[in-house]
Amino acid sequence: MEFSSYPHWNPFLPKVCGEPIPGATLSLQISLPQSKPAWLQAEVLRVVPNQEFRWISCWLFPGLVDLEHRFLLEAQGSQTTILHHRELLRGLLVPYLWRFRRQRVRQGMEAMDEALKQRVEAMIWR
Repeated sequence: MEFSSYPHWNPFLPKVCGEPIPGATLSLQISLPQSKPAWLQAEVLRVVPNQEFRWISCWLFPGLVDLEHRFLLEAQGSQTTILHHRELLRGLLVPYLWRFRRQRVRQGMEAMDEALKQRVEAMIWR
């Protein structure tokens, strides 16, 4: 959740401004492959330290395109943790927009997941 370090490693969300507190507003820069970066406002929904971080962003107004982003950490013993990183899209325009953006969003999320994996593994093997 070190938002200040995101520009150094996170290609999908290179800038996140705000506090990870339920009810707080975040400003997020999303950078998809082959697209210009876009800024979104999001509301923090849930924060459980070392377990869960969840926020939601609405495009124009709620119900049009709602994007819920979740990070869940699942401990697997003392040496391993599994990251469950999900996006849930809801709203009237999702069926129309999603077919055009699905591949880029997936690539962006996978790039972030891989960058996080490399960052964590570099910290472990020092």
